[in-house]
Amino acid sequence: MGVPGVDVPEVKDVVDVFAADRGTPLVSFVEATTDDEVVLAVARTREGTRVPLPVGERLEIVWRGRDELRSVPVEIVAVERGETPLWRVRPVGPATKGQRRRAVRAQMGRTVQVVAEDIQMDGVTLDVSEGGMKVVLGHDVVTPPRAGGIVAVQLQLDGGEVACNAEVVQHFHRHDGRHAVSFRFIDLPSRTEDLIRREVFEELRVQRARGLA
Repeated sequence: MGVPGVDVPEVKDVVDVFAADRGTPLVSFVEATTDDEVVLAVARTREGTRVPLPVGERLEIVWRGRDELRSVPVEIVAVERGETPLWRVRPVGPATKGQRRRAVRAQMGRTVQVVAEDIQMDGVTLDVSEGGMKVVLGHDVVTPPRAGGIVAVQLQLDGGEVACNAEVVQHFHRHDGRHAVSFRFIDLPSRTEDLIRREVFEELRVQRARGLA
């Protein structure tokens, strides 16, 4: 079937799924691969809702390859029911360079530290995506970092720590008097983006199972 990561995604990769009748991409995980098929979790919308598609549906899947985004056209050849419904898809054309994926966002509370002008501020995320995060800072923070400024952040995820620079995008009013601030991550390595994306999607899956998304 080709070289994993180059011609087809690898197991546990997060992939974007493009269907002809949908304007925005869906999101899925690669659960397994065989000699001629890729097994995907049934794709979900950004809000975490599964999208049932029939056998025979043509799709495009996009993933982060070793050096660049990759894309391959596929066809759904089987749908497997169960606790985690699956699509078995088969490539119907060669893999090519893919287009940039959208950022998937989930509401999730993770510990984060923000350092601005040598001042450390602790907080908790309100939502996270591979592109950035929204954070509510601690009660002891009197002056939040200024919009447009560059800060250092350390975000604690279940799968590991994300340490990078980030741009302060916007401040938000809160009735409890605490400061909420959105940040844009700067120059994240692709594997770190995929770490965040994987955890965000898993959070969406958990919330959906609990009826929260």
